[in-house]
Amino acid sequence: MRQTHKGQPIAEWCASPNAMRLNKLLRMSRRDVLLGGLGLSVAGTTGAALAADTIPATANTEDLSRFMLVSQRLTDRDALNSQIGAALYANIVQANADRKDQINALHTLLRRVVS
Repeated sequence: MRQTHKGQPIAEWCASPNAMRLNKLLRMSRRDVLLGGLGLSVAGTTGAALAADTIPATANTEDLSRFMLVSQRLTDRDALNSQIGAALYANIVQANADRKDQINALHTLLRRVVS
């Protein structure tokens, strides 16, 4: 690289001040790449661990089937997504423990009406 003015490359002493700042900001060293990669891997691992903690526990299949029958009747739909239903049931029961008994009571009432 040809240096002509006070030991600086031509690209630096001929450029405007903004171009010089941008040029310095855009340079990446191996250290920058390694630290950036390390940061991304830690963030990804932490994010995956937090997401695993927020997944609700699976419900009893009998309770879940009751919830799905009640939901199907209340929404007046022929088919419901079982994964969404399981997540909704787990969160509803987790929010309030009495909801499980209320869902079972609704299921019993539904069976009486249908029969």
